[in-house]
Amino acid sequence: MRYCPDCGAECQHDDKQCSECKFPLSLKLLEHGDRYKTTSNQKESWRKTLNLLRKSGIHIVTQPDSSMTSNQAWVIFPGIGIIVLILSVLFSQTLAQWLLPVKTTPVSIDFNQNLSEVQSSKTSTTPVVSDSLLMDALKSTEAQADLLIEPEVKEIRRIVPQNEILQYAQSSTVSIRVGSTTGYGSIFLPGGYLLTSYDLTEKAYQRIKGNVSEKGSFVQGIKIIEPQVQRDGYVLEHVRLIHRIETPPVSILQVDNTQELLFPLNFQKLPDVGDELWITFHDNKVLQVEKVKVVESVQLNQIPIQVVDFEGISSQDGHPVFNVFGEMVGILVTADGRPALMANIHLREKAPYIYRDIHSIITGKSTAL
Repeated sequence: MRYCPDCGAECQHDDKQCSECKFPLSLKLLEHGDRYKTTSNQKESWRKTLNLLRKSGIHIVTQPDSSMTSNQAWVIFPGIGIIVLILSVLFSQTLAQWLLPVKTTPVSIDFNQNLSEVQSSKTSTTPVVSDSLLMDALKSTEAQADLLIEPEVKEIRRIVPQNEILQYAQSSTVSIRVGSTTGYGSIFLPGGYLLTSYDLTEKAYQRIKGNVSEKGSFVQGIKIIEPQVQRDGYVLEHVRLIHRIETPPVSILQVDNTQELLFPLNFQKLPDVGDELWITFHDNKVLQVEKVKVVESVQLNQIPIQVVDFEGISSQDGHPVFNVFGEMVGILVTADGRPALMANIHLREKAPYIYRDIHSIITGKSTAL
C-alpha cells in the first residue's frame, strides 16, 4: 500500500496515477547513452511532478555540459558523419559509437537543499540555475522550458451568502464541557467526528477523587472526567476521544450524529493575508456569523496561524471557520490573545497519518479514523 504524494489518497502498488487528483505515480525515462529523456506523451506528468518539487522547497541544480554535442560534431566536422555512417553499416552502430564517442554530462539533482540554502551559499562550486534547465535536460527539445509555468485556469466559483454559512455553522457547531472547562467544537466528518482545540481536552477521561453517587447518596471515591457534548441544547451521546495531537494543536472527538453535513472541506489551501473568511461565534447563547479578513500570519508551535480582524466575543475557540465559497477551512483559536484560524491544511501537512484516514472517510472508502 502507498499514498499519493500530492493529496495523500490511498493508492495501489501498481497504480500509474492517483485516482483522486490524477497525480502521476509512475514516470518513464528513455536511456540515451549517458543522458535520459522523457517520453513525448508525459509532458503534463513531468510538469505536475516539477511543480510539486517547487512547492516542497526543493531546488534543482545542474552541471553545465562543456563538451561537444553530437549535433555540433556533425556540423563542424562533416567528415565524422561519413566515417560514422560507414562504420555503422559495416560493423554496427554500437562499434561506431565506441570508436567515436560523444561525451555528455548527466543531470545532477540535489534533493537535500532547499532554495534558501542554495542561495545563501556563496562558496558553492555548482552553479545555481532555473528549474527550466532541468526540463531542457530531460526533454528531447528546448521548447519544454515553459512547462514549469502553471496554465491559467479560469474557474468561476459561487460565493456563498451569509444565511447559508449560518446554516452550515448550525449543522456543525457543538458546545463541549470537560470538567469545569467549556468550549466549542465543529463536526466536520461523517460519523460524528468533531474538531476542537488541544487545550480543551487536557483533562478528558482523567481519574480524579470526588463525590460519586452510590445507592442514592454521595460518597468519596474516584470518578472519570467524561466530555459532554451538546448541539442546540440536545446531548450527543457516546463521546470518544480519538486523537489529541500537539502539532497541530487540535483534538478529534467522536459522538453519535446522524445529521448530514451540508458543507465541503478544504485541506488544500492556507488563506493568505487579505483573504475574507466567515467566522462563527456565540453571543448571548445565539450562534452568529461574521465576515472578517486575515490581517497577519503568526507562528504557533512552528505552525503559521492566520490572525483575523474580529473584535467580538472572547473564548470562542473551536467554532468552524469557512471561506467565501462555503468550504470549512479550519477552526477558531486564540494566538497571542487574538482570534485566529487553525487551518485544516496543517492536519494534512503535519499529521499525514491522520489525514489519510480523513481522506478515506471523505471519499467513502472508510468510515472510521
